[in-house]
Amino acid sequence: MNMSNRAALALTVIIALSGCSSFDNPTRVNAGFKGSLYNSVSNSFDERMTTATIYGDVKGNDIGMAEVRVDSYSGGLGKPLYPTPAKAQLHINAINKYLKWDTLASQRKEMVTKDIVRIDDGYMSSTKHYYGIHSGNVGDNYLTAEIATADFSRGYHLIYFNRNNAVKYKAFLIRLRDGEMSLSNNGVYN
Repeated sequence: MNMSNRAALALTVIIALSGCSSFDNPTRVNAGFKGSLYNSVSNSFDERMTTATIYGDVKGNDIGMAEVRVDSYSGGLGKPLYPTPAKAQLHINAINKYLKWDTLASQRKEMVTKDIVRIDDGYMSSTKHYYGIHSGNVGDNYLTAEIATADFSRGYHLIYFNRNNAVKYKAFLIRLRDGEMSLSNNGVYN
């Protein structure tokens, strides 16, 4: 890892940790989908354990943010995404565009790598979500998702979703948007 990648990683971690400090009451929820990481040794996209946690807002009553993590090969914190209920529809729109482009590219037997959208979720002003489409092979198109603080730091947190898992991730985001998840009452465990 070169120096600029290390600096970008350190900055992302610092921002993520400081941004999460305003959220409370973490509650693990069933993700129901799996993200994949690219394995350069086997030249494949491998599904990894994917977890989801929701956090209360500053008052602790409503969901302020979800954290989706895909385990990395090296352990550690894994690859994160941080959608919020307020901006979940933007993430859903990105997945809808991916699904449309996936169908089109598959029908035309074309390979495509293209950005779909950049989303500023607002809770961490310098961190953006980026969505795109990437063809592993003809007819094998992945939704790409990542967070980055700037264009030069893109690619480090890249997560791939095959069509099936993209649809399941979309369903998760719909539940987040519609308030169908609830924070647990961890006070009973004191």
